[in-house]
Amino acid sequence: MKKSTPLRWSYGIEWAQIEIEVNKTKFHQGDTLCCMLHLQGNGRERRIKGFKIILEATRYRTLGNGYAKPIGHDYRQSIEIDTAINLESPKPLSLPFDFQIPKDICFSDRMLSWAIHIDFRRSNGSNESVTRTFEVLPRESFMEILKVAEAIFGFRENLHVREWIKDSRATRFYLEPDDKYKKQLDAILLEIIETEDGNIEGEFEFDLQERKLTDYFRAIAGKDKVRLPFLIKKEDLYDDKGRLKHEVVASYLRKQIDLALQRTS
Repeated sequence: MKKSTPLRWSYGIEWAQIEIEVNKTKFHQGDTLCCMLHLQGNGRERRIKGFKIILEATRYRTLGNGYAKPIGHDYRQSIEIDTAINLESPKPLSLPFDFQIPKDICFSDRMLSWAIHIDFRRSNGSNESVTRTFEVLPRESFMEILKVAEAIFGFRENLHVREWIKDSRATRFYLEPDDKYKKQLDAILLEIIETEDGNIEGEFEFDLQERKLTDYFRAIAGKDKVRLPFLIKKEDLYDDKGRLKHEVVASYLRKQIDLALQRTS
């Protein structure tokens, strides 16, 4: 078998060497996992009746002792493969499989973990298994917009506030400003969805800094927030080769930030 790389996860168990190979190290909502199961026996007779391969997102709850307890699955998809083999043969087995991560599904966070779980069904009725966790990020288009906000404007995302909202299918990001904007802005709350046409829609909520006494009274009354619509059409987001239009995205973000700040002056 080939030497392990970040795209190949290795497991040594009593009767075989197992590797799970994937096409990427991190995935986004809507991505396809193209995988390969490599199985190499150790020369002893081990008859495998079939495989059950599971893609699952497991929800956890923190207990009083600090440990996390699984409390259920937000998502579960499985593949059953009946392939009778005898691992006594030195010839390795390579088995391709793939999964589609839904676009509208929870991404990884502190209390949710994504994993590939492979069960090996032995001919004698016993089962053995291996599991590998991996990270699922928000949609790639969302993450690219965030990269522009970070690279051009110096904003930093507070990952503790990142959230996928099940009812609206929206993703919520919380952006904190750098020195250039922190005297004017406390934060930007961005809540967006991707439409069927590939447009990015949603809302900005600008949390403004208090600069004079009347601003503090406005903050107490919850009036220090400016809400503006968010809309970037697909043709303004990517060029005909699928590359992000960084300058177009940056120009749009700059326009909305300036508009929010003008409303307070």
